[in-house]
Amino acid sequence: MKNKNGITLIALVITIIVLLILAGVSISLTLGNNGVLSQATNAVTVSGKAKEKEKLQMEVASSYGTDLKLAVQTLKDNINSHIEDIASITGSKFPLTVRYNSGNVYKIKEDGSVEEKIPLPSISAGQKAENSNAEYTDANGHVAIIPKGFTVSNVDGEKSIETGLVIRDDDNNEFVWIPVGIARKSDTTKTIDLGRYIFDSDGNITASAFNPGDQLKTSPTSTAYYYEETPREVTGAQNAVAKNINEFVSKTEEAGGFWIGRYEARKKSVSGGYVCSENKSYQVYEHLYQSDAANKAKTMYDENDYFESDLVNSFAWDTATLFLQEYDNRINKDKIYSRQNSLVTSQNSYGTTTDKICNVYDMASNLNEYSTESSSSTTDRGPCFMRGGFYMQGNGYIASYTSLRLQEYTNLLGYDGRYGFRPILYLKKI
Repeated sequence: MKNKNGITLIALVITIIVLLILAGVSISLTLGNNGVLSQATNAVTVSGKAKEKEKLQMEVASSYGTDLKLAVQTLKDNINSHIEDIASITGSKFPLTVRYNSGNVYKIKEDGSVEEKIPLPSISAGQKAENSNAEYTDANGHVAIIPKGFTVSNVDGEKSIETGLVIRDDDNNEFVWIPVGIARKSDTTKTIDLGRYIFDSDGNITASAFNPGDQLKTSPTSTAYYYEETPREVTGAQNAVAKNINEFVSKTEEAGGFWIGRYEARKKSVSGGYVCSENKSYQVYEHLYQSDAANKAKTMYDENDYFESDLVNSFAWDTATLFLQEYDNRINKDKIYSRQNSLVTSQNSYGTTTDKICNVYDMASNLNEYSTESSSSTTDRGPCFMRGGFYMQGNGYIASYTSLRLQEYTNLLGYDGRYGFRPILYLKKI
């Protein structure tokens, strides 16, 4: 009897073990990485992506012109009008980058093919892009690419792209995101195209150029034009040009934006190091040659594969001006921002606090700022252009405002020390 009970107990234990194993297998098949529920979830995800891709392919099919070529603007308009769950469309030429509200991203190539894009790592406000560039999505669903080594601000009013998204590096240099492309704002759509612009007194665009080789004229009858990329020599000095204006344009359109210095560059020490910091103990960097300003901006960061720094070019300045004008969040507005006159009539050595819009300071005020733009004109002063408003505009000088182009020599240090500069960053790993 004892032996029999022992055998019965052993059989019971074995039965329980077998049942537990079977239960584990069942749970694994149901909940595991390859389980039924996981497979079902994956199937839903795949199905969702398939539908998103199918929607884009339908718009591609309806966007060919009579010449059987896929039209960029027609396609962008069709996507924006017919697909409700689109967050943004970036690019003025192929490939276009389309982002859904789901967070899924697709590229549309010139041949009409649609490919899913693998997103960068995601970070939140207050977090740092540690090991690579990263994606940040604000509360409105708008996305910015954060350069490696930068931290997204966690300050109220600095976390939204619409109100000016701010990032900081370990030295507290600060930059603001300038979005490029179509982005939905509440129940309206805002389009910020990467371009070079002429603004009239009402802030309307009267002339534009969208390719680095395009000539930008103040009027159709003008014989002089503005351009980027090719240096011109006057009085023994050449204007500094952008590192690679074609790369800036293509990478910015692919990334859906670029970063502009939050402040006029400031001098960190007597020896000449500079920052783009809010530190009020650093004076604005003025009284330097254009070539020096360009070199400082180009070498602000070590060479890397993730982003590039440069002196502000005309695409960057004009597109930033357009963004600030479209998203103007100032309470007391003097004028439309592209034609905003300087808000100060004397130089502020530490930058102003009055000219602030979407967290960008002093594009209309304080110092004229060097750019990499030049002109075909040989009758005006020099080969380089100053941008923005400057404090002396009320003292008998030409009316000064944000979108102003002021031609100047490259081998002068600037009258009364009114010339400064501002760096930009653009992404390389996207």
